[in-house]
Amino acid sequence: MKCEYVKQVRSLIVAVRLYTGRNVDVIGFSLGVPVSRKAILGGRCVDTGEYLGGPLTRVIDTYVGVAGPNRGASPQLGPLSVPACALSITPICNSVNGLYSGNCPAQSEFLQDINKYAHYEGQYTYSIYTQKDQMVGYAVCGQLTSPLPGQSGQRVYTDKNHDQVFDDTHEVQLRMIRDHVVI
Repeated sequence: MKCEYVKQVRSLIVAVRLYTGRNVDVIGFSLGVPVSRKAILGGRCVDTGEYLGGPLTRVIDTYVGVAGPNRGASPQLGPLSVPACALSITPICNSVNGLYSGNCPAQSEFLQDINKYAHYEGQYTYSIYTQKDQMVGYAVCGQLTSPLPGQSGQRVYTDKNHDQVFDDTHEVQLRMIRDHVVI
């Protein structure tokens, strides 16, 4: 979740806003959820210290996070659910801008940054996730990993995997954006 990726997403959001003159709807999927949340939050990048600017909350109408590892990742391994990033030895698991969630309740600086404020992602904020997520899991360190702090609503599935929860929910995503309802 490098600063360069956060800046690219932030630039896209700003460009869409400037081009359309309208508020923007954002859908993030998987690792795109924490990256896009940081792009909207702004502030300083935890890895480089670069200042991104202030929050973009006022220009975001609806934000939908689908299968996002907002608290880290804890995939189901048979009957066990263990933090995938209990150690910070791989780049995606580092304790600065990775999904580090080891030594519960410790989280990476990045995850702490995006989770310390509630409901900054847009006027309406939703999450869609599954209890059978084999990539990010369902819970990490006793907390559900995908919900957004202060969200407007959520849709939870019991029968879909990580990819299916995105691929099979386009109508739900559209209704969240267009009608601001959870179906």
